[in-house]
Amino acid sequence: KAWRALPRDAQRRLAQQLDLELGLDRPELEARDGVWFLTSLDRVNCAIQVASDLESLASNVLEACLQLFGCGRAWLASSSSASADSWRVAMERTQGAFTPALGGAGSPLDDVTLVAVLRAVLATSGATEFGPGAQPVPEPIAARFGVHAQLVVALFPKGTEPYVLGLQRCDDRGPWRSQDARLLEEI
Repeated sequence: KAWRALPRDAQRRLAQQLDLELGLDRPELEARDGVWFLTSLDRVNCAIQVASDLESLASNVLEACLQLFGCGRAWLASSSSASADSWRVAMERTQGAFTPALGGAGSPLDDVTLVAVLRAVLATSGATEFGPGAQPVPEPIAARFGVHAQLVVALFPKGTEPYVLGLQRCDDRGPWRSQDARLLEEI
């Protein structure tokens, strides 16, 4: 029961530590990571399949992200202009003691630093990591939203303005894993 009560991220870290202590070799660990990756993708796919509309699809995917990545906040922001000068919150989900910080669906994102980060993410390919072991979380974002680590990726749906999908850790769990970035990119 105690094992099941732990967050998935804590379960994964403990399992990895046990693997190292038990002497499991690298191919076995890589196989386990591969199983986690495919199982996680399947979970997101199931969340998408049960959705009846776009809003429930986004909500289901953000809820799945909270569980899969063990983060405190998952959000989706959309640019309301081709130049990406203005952004709004499309959706935000939190878990545990972490409260919504971005103002709710439809709220404009007016923080200059946050808008600069979102625009920079659009210019990169793949996931962008902020926090321990990567570029630091910009101080205004860390202070205002209580973020210790952030993982974000740009989305470019056909026929609409770009979006950014973001995950935030509001506790000090250390850096994101490479598997986390890969999974977020695939989502």
